[in-house]
Amino acid sequence: MAFSTRFFPSLIILYLLMFIIILIYRKKDLKFFSLSSLSVPVIYLLNHISFFVYHPSFIEFLRHKKWMLAWFSGTTVSAGNIFRNIYTGTYFNSTGTLAINEYWMPVIPVVVTLAIFIVGIDIFLKKNIHWLFLYGITFTYLLYVAFMTGGIQKFIMPIYPLLIILAVHNADRLYSIIRAWMTVIFSRSKIK
Repeated sequence: MAFSTRFFPSLIILYLLMFIIILIYRKKDLKFFSLSSLSVPVIYLLNHISFFVYHPSFIEFLRHKKWMLAWFSGTTVSAGNIFRNIYTGTYFNSTGTLAINEYWMPVIPVVVTLAIFIVGIDIFLKKNIHWLFLYGITFTYLLYVAFMTGGIQKFIMPIYPLLIILAVHNADRLYSIIRAWMTVIFSRSKIK
């Protein structure tokens, strides 16, 4: 979905990761994956239909995208800056000056921490492959943002929904573990 609206170079890596996981674990879904893959360029071009209204040349569109990639690749890379941004609300901007993220909220570090915290080893079981898939996409993308971008918060926009899903899942798992632990403790104290 993110690939069909904006072009993020890291999504190529994520797309290959999804393809490999589907080939290994979900071969029956290969048909649906292929059909949805064909829809990506169609949706992307439909989102940029205004470009074709003013410049009805596909070659000009490709030149514009090439220029955009060159512009993005010319931005400074500040390794790990995204984590400073997430956890403190400050980051080093493109000039190397410490800046304040005006859109930072205290819930951001909580969600990210809950999302990247793996609860239990059962995530790696074949029956839970969808959670492993979400973790794989999220970690791969976070590594890309951490080591190949300037670390501005907008770079993690494509995975915000995944971060929230993982955070809610992990919060639920933590709650069930704590509740079971508390039940055992209270039942032992009642026996004494």
